[in-house]
Amino acid sequence: MFAELFRSEGSEIYLKDAKRYVQCDKPVTFHTIVESAKRRNEVAIGYRMSGRAVADEKASGEVNPPSRCCYFTDRDKIIVLAKVEQLGTVGKFEYERLFACFG
Repeated sequence: MFAELFRSEGSEIYLKDAKRYVQCDKPVTFHTIVESAKRRNEVAIGYRMSGRAVADEKASGEVNPPSRCCYFTDRDKIIVLAKVEQLGTVGKFEYERLFACFG
């Protein structure tokens, strides 16, 4: 996996809408998200839930989350490793927000 990540033409980290992977407002485990991402040839490594804001107003993310039921909304994001996509303005913005989530 590390060889894939560190190759210049390898996978990249993206924040993608949760609704691409699961039905929103239904209880799901992270395992369900992993399987859904796998069907898209992606690797889910975590999520960022919009409702989990911390005191400094940054949204928080969770990488390798525990296996518990969660409810996702259409504002939540799944953190995935995926083949390089064309990054438009929104993609670059989301990419910067991903790293802001983790300090």
